[in-house]
Amino acid sequence: MARVAKWALIALLALAMLVGVALLGLNSDSGRRFVAQKVAGLTFENGMTIGIGRIDGSIYGRMTMRDVTLSDTKGVFLSSPEVRIDWRPFAFARSHIDIRELVAPTMSFARVPEFKVTAPDTPLLPDYDIDIDRLKVERLLVGAAVAGTPQVGSIDGSIHIADRRAQVALKAATIAQGQQKGGDRLVLNLDAVPESNRLALGLAIDAPADGVLAAIAGVKDPFALRIDGRGDWNKWDGRFDANLRNAPFARLALTARDGRFGVKGPTRIASLFTGPTAALLGPITRVDASSTWANRQADLAANLSSDAFTLTGKGRADLSRNRFDGLRLSFALLRPGAIAPNLAGRDVRVEASVDGAFAAPSVDYAVTATSIAFNDM
Repeated sequence: MARVAKWALIALLALAMLVGVALLGLNSDSGRRFVAQKVAGLTFENGMTIGIGRIDGSIYGRMTMRDVTLSDTKGVFLSSPEVRIDWRPFAFARSHIDIRELVAPTMSFARVPEFKVTAPDTPLLPDYDIDIDRLKVERLLVGAAVAGTPQVGSIDGSIHIADRRAQVALKAATIAQGQQKGGDRLVLNLDAVPESNRLALGLAIDAPADGVLAAIAGVKDPFALRIDGRGDWNKWDGRFDANLRNAPFARLALTARDGRFGVKGPTRIASLFTGPTAALLGPITRVDASSTWANRQADLAANLSSDAFTLTGKGRADLSRNRFDGLRLSFALLRPGAIAPNLAGRDVRVEASVDGAFAAPSVDYAVTATSIAFNDM
């Protein structure tokens, strides 16, 4: 038995030495070329690929990646001649992305990417803790294909995301230079750590109609958002104000009470639609919703209403599995004529239950009415 234990120990030490040699070998010139080639060979499910021309420095700490590109199925959409990274790769074994610094002196954003539609069961949120102590793009060159004219911007911030922690500080802006337009602005400050009873949130977005943010959002009209609030995790009160086309779009009160988040107030979401949908939503659509959030799952309770309908819902949305669990909906049509001018009815209701994948849920429903009729036009 002693001999077996002895040779087992020798074998383990030899294996450890081989692993150490392999790790050291990867940090050589040939090893770095090997890593760059392997990364370039990766293809993500949505069709994105990464290109790296060369790696200088240590792949286990501070390194510089040369000629970095991100591509979709139509080619390169983001590129940088130099990206400096200081990271701790072994943290990935603990499902932790640990980046101390990620800096690009110059980056080119040629166009908005077009990715493949991913499988419906692909998680919306990654199951990793993400720490980026310093994220900076000193000079972001935005191509004419993004917003109609070339623009110049910058990005600066830090990101720390985990199940029980969300800390983000981010600033991005485009600057007018000569004939180049600017005016985009994004400032986000989020500090949500329940264990430390910290909850602070501030967001400001200004997106001109011909700007980069509007192009990325797929919106042709100018919009502006403001979120601000005061308090801590036990009691926090804030506001969400949004303008679209330089007119009020939403004026919502935000609350947080021991991990339950709420939003309540009037919106003008009908301005996004036409026809019966706009008529149903009415001049004002009121929102009253609340939710808890834990382990990438949201327990929802919501009410939407206008002068033409009310809709209540209660259930769970699991973003780790992209599924509805026991979502129950109750819809009451108060003004049937909003759907069709010749439709009349009384006590028209729909009760529904929704379960399963977001992309193709199972829906059971029942429609009832005291009376319903189509009048001659």
